[in-house]
Amino acid sequence: EPPRAVHERPRGRDALLVMRGGVVLLSSEGRGKRLSIAPEIAEGDVTEAARALVRALHEGVTPRDLVLETIDGRPAVTSRHAAALALAGFRATPGGLRYYATLR
Repeated sequence: EPPRAVHERPRGRDALLVMRGGVVLLSSEGRGKRLSIAPEIAEGDVTEAARALVRALHEGVTPRDLVLETIDGRPAVTSRHAAALALAGFRATPGGLRYYATLR
């Protein structure tokens, strides 16, 4: 089955979309465990979208570490976007890319 575009359904009911100007930049499911990134966006936009995602996931709750396991269906640590996510505060770990809430 070919991969679907980041904005296409089906998505889980817990999916969060990060958008700018009506365009979906990324989609997150499973409290940030699975991420889909629009293929045409610049790496700087990936960084900003990841920061917005962290803010959304921490809004109204006690911040906790986020572990991003997959990006576009592949292991997060091997993603071409790993460097952009590192600029947003994610760090490579054996389990994926982790955002340490306690370090902020």
